[in-house]
Amino acid sequence: MGGAIRVLGGTVSAIRTNPAAMASQKSYLTALSYSFYGREKTHIFSSGAYDSKSSAFTLGTTYSVHISTPPWNPGTGLSWFQPDSDLKNTRTTHRWEVAAAYALLDHRINFGLGVRILRNNFSLRENSMRISMDTGVTLFPAKFLGFGFSLANFIPTKDERFATRLSGGIALTLQDLLDVGVDAVIDLTSQSNTRVDVHGGLTFKALQIVLIRAGYYGDRGFIDNYITWGLGVKIPTARITINIDYAMRVEVGPMDEALRTDRREGFQRIWNTIGLNLSF
Repeated sequence: MGGAIRVLGGTVSAIRTNPAAMASQKSYLTALSYSFYGREKTHIFSSGAYDSKSSAFTLGTTYSVHISTPPWNPGTGLSWFQPDSDLKNTRTTHRWEVAAAYALLDHRINFGLGVRILRNNFSLRENSMRISMDTGVTLFPAKFLGFGFSLANFIPTKDERFATRLSGGIALTLQDLLDVGVDAVIDLTSQSNTRVDVHGGLTFKALQIVLIRAGYYGDRGFIDNYITWGLGVKIPTARITINIDYAMRVEVGPMDEALRTDRREGFQRIWNTIGLNLSF
């Protein structure tokens, strides 16, 4: 859905984007996923779970390992670099979140708070560890209409990948047919100028078995623009519902980031993710 996931919940991504959205739907959910991004040779392994079904109090957690080797010319930044060496700018980030939410009025008003721990291991510079926090709220004046507000990383991390972001979103859900969401995200710290990004998308539910997704994702004040699409299969059983999902993000327009010389440009525009969700 183009990253417009801060209101409806229903996935473990809610723990990372707006902890209040965990309580937007009643569910016990656990998930695993793997992502690959060609330009930075990025591999991301993620897991998570939360329970918003047992009571009005929701508790959730996610853990991920992010390994990347972005394109880089060490000769321009390191005077001691030897051209024939095998030096690589590999970065590994361990990311752990714990979040809690509380629901009022049968999950129509939800509040959330989360803690994030980041452990960065670098091959070329000193390792670091950061701790930050998120907070948010979701409101449902009607069962089919929701609003959300969140503040991510309000303890600054000094890492542009985990900037302090203020977000507001609106979502429409027709339970057996369609989900639509739009988020406006204000990046407060990673750029010299404050910028507003827009994320939007929809999920069409065909016979409640096949999920078809499409969306738009804007980043860095519309400098980077992406289209997203995905397919999912929902398999209900007597006790659990199994979801298998695939998603792709494709960068469109000019690319002002460094490119790899060993791969075609088209390969470097694509981010792939495959995931498995189990809901009870």
